[in-house]
Amino acid sequence: MHKRIYGWVFAGILLLFSQASLAALFDFPALIDGNQGQITGTLSNGNAFGPANPGEAAFTSFSWTEGGITLTASAYAMGSGASVGDDDDDDDEHHGDNDTGLRDAFAYLDKGKAGLGVCRSADHHNQCKPGSDDNVTVGEVLKIGFDRTVSINLDQSKLRDETHRLFGTIPDGIEIRIDGGSWTRLNTLTGLTGQTFELKTTTNDDQFYVSVVSVTAVPEPSTWLLFGMGLLGMGLAARRRRV
Repeated sequence: MHKRIYGWVFAGILLLFSQASLAALFDFPALIDGNQGQITGTLSNGNAFGPANPGEAAFTSFSWTEGGITLTASAYAMGSGASVGDDDDDDDEHHGDNDTGLRDAFAYLDKGKAGLGVCRSADHHNQCKPGSDDNVTVGEVLKIGFDRTVSINLDQSKLRDETHRLFGTIPDGIEIRIDGGSWTRLNTLTGLTGQTFELKTTTNDDQFYVSVVSVTAVPEPSTWLLFGMGLLGMGLAARRRRV
């Protein structure tokens, strides 16, 4: 019995340390411009992609694994109507409206030391059409999810403006929603913990790209439960020995 209890404790400790040690840096300019990394996903034209390096391209969604943590990116647009930049060109690729007032858009990987943005209208080569901006503008939401609960390190994460320059400080207009909660100004937060992060701007003066995302895994409640059960078992065993 004691061996089983000690086994629970040991397993819990291993899980805690293994999850706590997972950390990843997702450097989008390095991926796009420097060919550092591989992703898988679905391109804007519906074709499956990867695992490979994409260069500049529009995706319905894509996944990227670094340091044992998988990031998945997608996007949507708020409001109805034709896609930005839509015309009669048969090359145009975009998603339709739905009854929620939201429209699908594309997660866009932009070259030139930019990063991850949003494109509402792409051609059949999976390039953002000139009339559809490729950064995050008003009415667009960039959605970044992870395969586990993570904490985002804001000191190492970076955003760029529409000219591809790094922001010195996070502008007032950029907002974030974590795990479907309320929208909050990003620059008022010191710690970001969750599994799904949505980003938008409330003003076109604060258009942006996500350039670098630094995350650390947070142990799941089930891991803490296993560890707690082990500690409880050890306490009961010690009490029996004293009796």
